[in-house]
Amino acid sequence: MSKKLLFICLSFILLPNTFSYSNRELLLNQGLHKAYNLEFKAAEEIYNKVIGIAPDLPDGYFRISQLYSWSFLASHDIGQYYIFLKFAELAEKKLDLILSKNPKNAFYTYMSGNLASLRAMAYAINNSAVDALWYSKKAVKLFNATLEINPKFYDAYLGLGLFDYAMSFIPEFLGWTLNVAGLSSNKARGLRYIKLAYDKGKYDRTEAAFHLSKIYADYIAEYDSAEIYIKNLVSRYPANSLFLYQHALIQLNKRKLDNALNLFNKVLKINKERFPQISALARFRIANIYFYKNDFEKALENFDSFYETAREPDYLSECALKSALCLKFLGNNDSFFVYLNRSSEGNPDLFEDAYAIKLASYIKEKGVTDEDLFLIRMNNNIHAAKYKMVYDSLSVYVDSLSGVKKAFAFLYLSEAAYHLKKYDEAVYYADNIHKINLSKFKWIIPKLYYLIATTHYSKKNYKKASYYLTLAKDNNKYDFVDYLEALIDNLERKLNNRI
Repeated sequence: MSKKLLFICLSFILLPNTFSYSNRELLLNQGLHKAYNLEFKAAEEIYNKVIGIAPDLPDGYFRISQLYSWSFLASHDIGQYYIFLKFAELAEKKLDLILSKNPKNAFYTYMSGNLASLRAMAYAINNSAVDALWYSKKAVKLFNATLEINPKFYDAYLGLGLFDYAMSFIPEFLGWTLNVAGLSSNKARGLRYIKLAYDKGKYDRTEAAFHLSKIYADYIAEYDSAEIYIKNLVSRYPANSLFLYQHALIQLNKRKLDNALNLFNKVLKINKERFPQISALARFRIANIYFYKNDFEKALENFDSFYETAREPDYLSECALKSALCLKFLGNNDSFFVYLNRSSEGNPDLFEDAYAIKLASYIKEKGVTDEDLFLIRMNNNIHAAKYKMVYDSLSVYVDSLSGVKKAFAFLYLSEAAYHLKKYDEAVYYADNIHKINLSKFKWIIPKLYYLIATTHYSKKNYKKASYYLTLAKDNNKYDFVDYLEALIDNLERKLNNRI
């Protein structure tokens, strides 16, 4: 959103004079810039001036409600939630009054849809599922109404696209709730709508860019595209630690560890006290980077810092498991079990925590051998893009392994060989996994099919790539479903452009 050009046709009763309208518009633009830099106090002061100029219009109230909505979503502070509700109700009353007199006002119909969206998200975070569903339905209805009034009001596609995309991740057994609410879901359509809002919208291009970056990174694993969108936002709003965190996370996913480390440290430096969870998550990512660098002392230090500052259970299981492994590498067996026993504290709805809980249970039963520690180092080297080191080490070591350890070694060898463009070997090592019984780690099966598919794609054998990708999709029903689905979707999109 480069500027908020509020070109609205209102009666002279609602719009006292041209000067106040121009001043209000200027203040709204200034407030938005402050808001996107996470300078919420300064933004709120500006929006209060807007209310002073036009107390009968909803703009100032809506923008303040948006500030507290963002603050609540980032902090989960219940005090922020109630302040949000207060200003949301004030804005809603102003909007309802205007729309009762002029129901064809596309801009305020659109603002009303955005307000309903903010309510839906806040209610969802606050575990008010019925209210969240009702306001989701209301938001979609208002966005569609906006487009009926003005088919070229492209910003309305952002809200529709986000609901389309988000609803597609609701589990099948809860699908009836969408039918009852009259909502639908379609990931492809959702992405298309969000891109349309970004390309042709006037008001919410900043939000569209951020969501596109998130979708490309988290759900499609198309990191180059994700980076294009977020880098533009970071350059425009350098004080926004959330945008910077997203950029750093993309660098981590691209396995550019030093770049990611520098950016996460910058998040810690500039982040506002109002968003402690962003700082905590940055600390968790820094810990993971040191873990991938096999610097277990620094990793443990940062995992401990994350554990002490985290306000949500997300990633606490992964944190506990990796902390325990750090202690194992450092030879501290007593504390190893203490940390391992904390692995149940996380959020099992996150695939990272769910897997950490399972792996911790497996380790308690089987223990950790020197072979296990060696394989963990090799996996870390994969994450650090040290593919030649993995290839050179494992190609002479793999035959000495057996069972599931050999399966992991073949998996790492296959990925390393692929990145070294040793495509025939990449397929060979992945194929060898079929000979091994994988009763505990069946997620390796869709991963190996994906590796074979992406290898054939690189060899321009698109028919074989499509065949193995289908096998990957059909077998993706174990751990890391979301992560593997993102990789599969990425390759599928590429194949669709080739076949």
